[in-house]
Order: sequence, then structure tokens, then C-alpha cells
Amino acid sequence: KRFSQMNVKMNEPRTATTTEQEVASTAVHDLGQQLPVVGDVRCSEYAAAGAVQVQPLDYEEYEISVVVPACGVGKRAQSATPKQYVEVNGRPLICHTLCAFHKLAYIKSIVVAVSEEWEKFVLQLVTKHGLTKVSVVHGDSRSRHYSILRGLQSVTVTADTERSGLKKQLVVVHDAVRPVVCRRTLDDVIGNAAVHGCAGAVVDCTSTILTTTGDGFMDRALNRSQCRRSEMPQAFHLSKLIEAYNDADEDLMLHGTECLDVYHRHNHGDSVALVTAKPELHWKVTYAEDFQKAERLLEALRL
Repeated sequence: KRFSQMNVKMNEPRTATTTEQEVASTAVHDLGQQLPVVGDVRCSEYAAAGAVQVQPLDYEEYEISVVVPACGVGKRAQSATPKQYVEVNGRPLICHTLCAFHKLAYIKSIVVAVSEEWEKFVLQLVTKHGLTKVSVVHGDSRSRHYSILRGLQSVTVTADTERSGLKKQLVVVHDAVRPVVCRRTLDDVIGNAAVHGCAGAVVDCTSTILTTTGDGFMDRALNRSQCRRSEMPQAFHLSKLIEAYNDADEDLMLHGTECLDVYHRHNHGDSVALVTAKPELHWKVTYAEDFQKAERLLEALRL
């Protein structure tokens, strides 16, 4: 059935100064009507089928920021250069990601957390492409979660809400190595987060998930119908997510990878809304062969 359906150290954020007024040409990938074909599946088929239906968000009531952790070293990609900085279709992978969010009027600020050795490179990239909404901060080499927390702390410094106190604050977390941003999925995720406090994109599991004993043997099989694969984007009430990170224990901060889990452990009264999305656009560059996939997809989307 599914196959047949397919076939139809904490610093003040540094903002790169620039006199270049041109915004980078990459558009957010609005996968609605009259869109190109990726492989054998039309982009309109990728629209998020959110499990929770919400009314369209009045973006004027919200201050929406984005945090992009970009401290990874990309060991699985077997690249001497961290995969977020590998060039794909004429630009580093992270540039496609940042440009996609930068084009959205309702995104007010973007904080990218980078390792110190790549800070200069990213600042130059931001300047070159006129990404005036983007600020660069030092991430934390200890873990992904610590780098995200650095980004969140920077949002509270830069957000207009902290000065005006008039708008509700939401934050989107998205990986630097996810160069395609589906506008419909993003809108559904943000809309659900505004209502429920937290939401994330997920895709159905097509294979059974096994838990292991840790030494190479099977522990048990999970019910596939109850499992989902967590993807990005994810969105949160900013203050609640920061509280959750501040409350998280050291083991979770060092070894955990899931932002939804950090939020859910702290905010027990809140439901975490899961927005079901199609897998073909909701994936990240992980292995060496994924660079070719990204190149083909971005080319098909004319990006």
C-alpha cells in the first residue's frame, strides 16, 4: 500500500558585518503546487501529514528564531572536512541550510553554533551571502546538546522579545547537514509547537526496530506501528526548552541526541506533537554516499 501511494565558552553572538544587500538566492523549498519532480515522486506528495491539526499561525504574534548546531566532525562521512562544510552544488552544505531559513520573513534570527577553528570560515560565508539574520557563536565540543544550549542562550541575548516583551518566543532546531527545508512541514511543526509547547517532524519506520544488549546481541523487538524515526525540523517554546536543558542531567547532556527527549523529560504535562513527513526530503547527510544524494536532490529542486 505504501509503495503504491509513493508512485502516484559562552560568548555574545557575533554577527558578520556586510555591505552586501543581496540575499542569497536559495529559496525555502515550498513543496506545494506546481513543483518539480524528484525521482519518480512529485514534490507535492511530500507535504507533511500532521498528526495534530492546528490553525494557521499568526506569525505577527511570535518571535521565531532558529538554532543550527554545526560542531560535528563527520566521522561517518569519512571526510577530512566536517560534512557541513563540504561543498555541494557550488556552496558548502551548511550554506544551503542557512539560506533556506534566511528567506523566511517570519524567521527573525538564526544562531549557528560552530567549533572555534571553523568560526572564521562561517563568518566569511555569512558575509559573502548576505545572511544578515545569522549570528555565529562558539559551540561546545563536549556534545551536541551542549552546543544547542549555547545557541539557545544566544537567542535570549539577541531576540527582540527580550527587549519588547510583546511577543511569544519560539525556537526551531535544525541540523546544518539537512540542506532541504520543506516549508509545509516547517509550518506544521511551528504551528503545533505554538499550541502544545513542542513539536517535531517524524517519518514512519519501514523496518522493525531492535534494541540490543550492548554487546552485539538482540534484547527485544519493538512494535513498528508504535515507532517513528525522529527527523528535523523541531520547534519549541524557547523558555521551556532552556529550562529543560538546564534541568537535564550530565549523562543526558553528554550522550543524548534527541531534543524532544530533553523537553519531554522536563515538561511532563506537555504533549510532544509529532508531525508525520515523507522520508524523501527529511533526512540528513551522514555517510559519504549521501553527498551525491544531496547534489541530485538540490539539482532537481534547482538550488
